Amino acid sequence: DMGAAPDFVVLHAPGTRQGDAAEWHAVQQVWGDLPALSIKGYIGHSLGAAPLLGLAAALYLLENRHWHTIPYATLWTPSPPVRWREAVVVGLGYGGVMGAVRVAYDA
Repeated sequence: DMGAAPDFVVLHAPGTRQGDAAEWHAVQQVWGDLPALSIKGYIGHSLGAAPLLGLAAALYLLENRHWHTIPYATLWTPSPPVRWREAVVVGLGYGGVMGAVRVAYDA
């Protein structure tokens, strides 16, 4: 049980139209519509470092409220500034490895 919806989610979203859409639809089934982003469309897939870079992006966004969307995806995105407090970062790996971390920021 992932509890209440976070303010936004950092998707694994490796930059494939079908994979990114499937991941986004899974998030919608759990929490409904909420802001989502992925950094891989901007920097490429960094393999094992990808979840940590996603976490860094989430922490940056929580602190600075600067939003980047997924290229070519049709997702709801907020108009800055928005005060976010919680985010979920998703990481996927080869062979079905999956993890998610929920982070909070209290400024």
